[in-house]
Amino acid sequence: MKFILLFLLISILVFPQLNNLQSIENEISSLKLKYAPDRRTAIFDIEISGSENNYLISGELSDTLCYNDLKDLKTKFQGLTVDVTLLPEKHLGNKIYGVVNLSVGNMRGKPEHPAELVTQNLLGTPVKIFKKSKDNWLYIQTPDKYLGWIDNSAIAQMNFEELQKWSKNEKIMVTAIFSFSRSEANQESLPVSDIVAGNILDLTGESGDYYSVKYPDGRKAFVLKSEASKLSAWLEKTDATEESILATAKLFVGVPYLWGGTSIKGFDCSGFTKTVYFLNGIQLERDASQQVRHGKKIDISKGFSELRAGDLLFFGFKASGSKPERVTHVGIYTGNLEFIHSAGMVYIDSFDSTKPNFNGYRLNMLLSARRVLGFDPDNQGIKLLKGIFEK
Repeated sequence: MKFILLFLLISILVFPQLNNLQSIENEISSLKLKYAPDRRTAIFDIEISGSENNYLISGELSDTLCYNDLKDLKTKFQGLTVDVTLLPEKHLGNKIYGVVNLSVGNMRGKPEHPAELVTQNLLGTPVKIFKKSKDNWLYIQTPDKYLGWIDNSAIAQMNFEELQKWSKNEKIMVTAIFSFSRSEANQESLPVSDIVAGNILDLTGESGDYYSVKYPDGRKAFVLKSEASKLSAWLEKTDATEESILATAKLFVGVPYLWGGTSIKGFDCSGFTKTVYFLNGIQLERDASQQVRHGKKIDISKGFSELRAGDLLFFGFKASGSKPERVTHVGIYTGNLEFIHSAGMVYIDSFDSTKPNFNGYRLNMLLSARRVLGFDPDNQGIKLLKGIFEK
């Protein structure tokens, strides 16, 4: 009898506390699912500490609505304290914007050079800045919402007004696969920096065969007109077609694979597809597992007859039991049962077992196909650069 009474007393004292903790955790999980389902594109670093009726929610996040909903949990749970930082960090002041200042800006998983390369961004890419480390690394978000750390030398920091002014300046886009900007309007002068296809610079004038340009940090240089185009003219004439997608993709044959790479300096699989489409005026999401969610799904269950050149092919592991489908690779269909992709290097493989470039491994891993060309842009995964730069 005493044992039963003791058990009931413990149940009354302890179980409500456990249920309370579980309820708080459920609320936080719901908010994460609503506002930050993908850690690659949203900041939601939240934890619970404390005990009994004195729980503390701490951490940091980037969404204002999520921040407000999290703060409101105090009204639902007695004794709950919410001490969460809404990014950007206050000490950044109004310099919470910036523009990539190097030909290729490397974003890493941690604020250090030996850390994993998560992605790259081209010169002229505008970014949002959320944090600065003690070593002056910046935690940034790109136009495709990707998050990562970048050395501050790669970013020209700006306030909102400065970014708006920069965005309205006339610009050029580099069309050469790889070259150099020069300190004077001749090829014998010292380089200011290397430049790669897709780089964007302010246009300040013209000098013979050269555009005079300005970098986001104010450096001045000259770029050959034959290696660039005025951005407005480029946007006007750019029309992504099956032929233009394949022509661009084949320019990169032999370029080595680089995890996190999105430039001529090295591509991973989705960095390759993203860059090929970018150079044809279309912005895709960063990763294969994101790109597979957008565009028109093409039926490949009965073969490849419905595919057209330029379609994206997705590879990986099929759903099995409780495990969902997992996309791990992407390539571009070129027609004639062939596809081009980055794996070791950029090259062309075939689904035809009679061909010398047949890739049985990829055929067995093929999951689905999506068509981007001719598909209406959506609010997230597919955007026309013309619409972005004209805003």
